Amino acid sequence: MNKQTIITILLVFAAMVGKGQVKSGLDLCLRDEATGEWLIGLFDDYAIYDCEYWNYAEVGKDHVVLTKDGQRKEVRLKKNAAIIDGSKHKTSVLTAQFLPDYPSKDETSWPSGINAEEGNFTLRVCVHTTKKEADFVSYIHRLFDDKQIVEHSKIDEQGRFEVRMPVNGPAVMGIHNESEHPLEHTFWGRIIVENNDTLLLYIDDVNQRTYLMGGKYARFNNELMGSDFHPKFVNTNELTIDSTIIQQRHWMAVSQTRMDSLKMARPNLSHRFLTYYQDNIQRHFGYPMIVKCCWPSHDENQEELLKKTEAELNPLLWMRSEVPLMCRDGFLTNFINYTSALIDIKSNRLLTDPDVFLLRLHQEGKVRLTDEEMQKVKNFAEIEKELRTHPNTDVSLYNVFQSDIIPILGKPLIAQYWDWDISEKYVPLEISVLNSLDLDDATCEILKAQTIMRDIDGKSHIRTGSSRGSSSPSHPSHRQRQSTYHRLPGRE
Repeated sequence: MNKQTIITILLVFAAMVGKGQVKSGLDLCLRDEATGEWLIGLFDDYAIYDCEYWNYAEVGKDHVVLTKDGQRKEVRLKKNAAIIDGSKHKTSVLTAQFLPDYPSKDETSWPSGINAEEGNFTLRVCVHTTKKEADFVSYIHRLFDDKQIVEHSKIDEQGRFEVRMPVNGPAVMGIHNESEHPLEHTFWGRIIVENNDTLLLYIDDVNQRTYLMGGKYARFNNELMGSDFHPKFVNTNELTIDSTIIQQRHWMAVSQTRMDSLKMARPNLSHRFLTYYQDNIQRHFGYPMIVKCCWPSHDENQEELLKKTEAELNPLLWMRSEVPLMCRDGFLTNFINYTSALIDIKSNRLLTDPDVFLLRLHQEGKVRLTDEEMQKVKNFAEIEKELRTHPNTDVSLYNVFQSDIIPILGKPLIAQYWDWDISEKYVPLEISVLNSLDLDDATCEILKAQTIMRDIDGKSHIRTGSSRGSSSPSHPSHRQRQSTYHRLPGRE
């Protein structure tokens, strides 16, 4: 290799390095006034356009040339306008924390039915922050088994990272930066994603700005990030069901008034946003009442609790919503608690008595109870027998059950066998309950699939002899099985 060739190579390399280091001196986010969306971000080191990162090939007065993977894009900046590759956009500079209201209404409804096709979505995140630590956690639930997928991401030297996850149709994705204290979060939010979508989330912790670009739900997500009108949640833990209902009726009235005011102040809010938040209000309204139904205290009648709760919720048609199941934030928590209460009432004494169950496991050699545990199980059986013949005995079987039996049932391997035992009766009962409820067909089929998948997953641990290492059983209604005893005949 001669001297001239070496010099040529060095010059080309220097030109490439210099080209990659072109800076714009800009810190500019432009909004397309016609669509209301975030159009382009022109920052010092790079630009963001069409959900992609671009480098600067040239920087001049009122114009830049962007480059990426051999592509070039010319951007000319005029007063209140940007011309990108010859296409003119009327623009405004974004300075507020979130995107301003969109310029026109959007009556697009949510998709219906079941999307069985699973595909990946891509979320690119760009973080402008002065914090030394800004690692992020992203999570989403799968459609048919409701298992949570979690991704941990580290930002690169430019504050960027990318997440790809599989999803069937629209679903809620949660994302936040890792922090020991929740008040120190750079970002904590939920966005709607869909398979085969690409989105770019820009989080400016320095100037307090958050914008989202791209994807089928860009408008909804930007509206969601910029709106929060719920009044403070009412703590009803210590209230009776009647007092809870009174409190929640007041909460609902305040929420509806705030929502009506929001609609008047922001008439162009999208149909998807309004239906989502109406659904969200109903979820908050019903939550304290449904929890009381699922976890009644020992002196409450579960059927009476459920009857009063249904009288409040059924007129709202709370089980049906235009919003797809995996976008109904928090709905599954309410629904699982509600169906648990129904199944408790319907199952009554179908489930195996825990003392009989534990003694059988010990005798079959599947588990080994300690002498102390064996004594507690036998003592529980004696108290139960005594209460059958002398129901007025001043002994609480429920208290003994809570203090002595639940810790034994909660041991990982025993919990797995207990799951298996109740599944033989529980799963068909849950399927019949789901079929009896006022659910749309798609939601009902998804919930039945989740029930069956949980059952298969739970039983597979027993077949393989593995331990999940959990101190509580996996079945969503198993904890409620533990509180069944105080409602059974002779168990007061």
